[in-house]
Amino acid sequence: MNTRILLLFLLLMFPALSGCTGSAITRPSLSGLRSLMQDGGRVSAEDEARSQFAVANSRLAEERGDLQKAADMYREAISINPHNSDALWRLALLHIRQNEFEMATAAFENAIEVDPQNPALCADFGYHLYLAGDPERAEKYLRNAVRLTPGDKRACNNLGLVLAALGRDEESLAAFLDAGCKQAEAQSNLAIAQLLRLDSKAAAETLKTSLSLDPGNPRAISALQQLTAVEQQSFSDGVTRSGYATMD
Repeated sequence: MNTRILLLFLLLMFPALSGCTGSAITRPSLSGLRSLMQDGGRVSAEDEARSQFAVANSRLAEERGDLQKAADMYREAISINPHNSDALWRLALLHIRQNEFEMATAAFENAIEVDPQNPALCADFGYHLYLAGDPERAEKYLRNAVRLTPGDKRACNNLGLVLAALGRDEESLAAFLDAGCKQAEAQSNLAIAQLLRLDSKAAAETLKTSLSLDPGNPRAISALQQLTAVEQQSFSDGVTRSGYATMD
């Protein structure tokens, strides 16, 4: 199982982390279409309109479930206006839906090159890189998202996940607090992030701290149940591999 699929599987074991609006990637709105030009150049008004029209049709194709047509039309929009950052952004998201992760990365990189100060785009690219198993690069873009929109809950939350993946638990805890968590919630979020990096020992200690602050914290209780299940499964697997017989 590759890194991205493993992370997605583990994230699905838990509801959205406390104190945030969720870790999922956002979708750019059609009303926010941009056609930022490099070096001050611009396409004609006619070409800009044609590019936007192609994006609108692409979205309709997505809604109908015709992903191949949608991808083709996003590419058409980009061929008309190579600096249409939203077309590039949406194409990246479409590649993700089709499990074309390397192509998604390339599309994100092109979108970021055109629109480097877009905080939502930076946050999406950072989260994509985290799921792709590249937390070092993910941190760069998530920190930029937070710099551009201080206190953004989703960006702070995902930065917390990335920092925990890098083993920087104190910074991770601070990011969860910046996402609007109370101390007990931030501790339970950190514990979940530690479980995601398969560090059950650290997660157990963090959960103790969380429950000491708030014994009724549902996030900590749920995470503790998951931790217990993981440890029981690991013990069972270890016994089986060691050659000891198991009782029927």
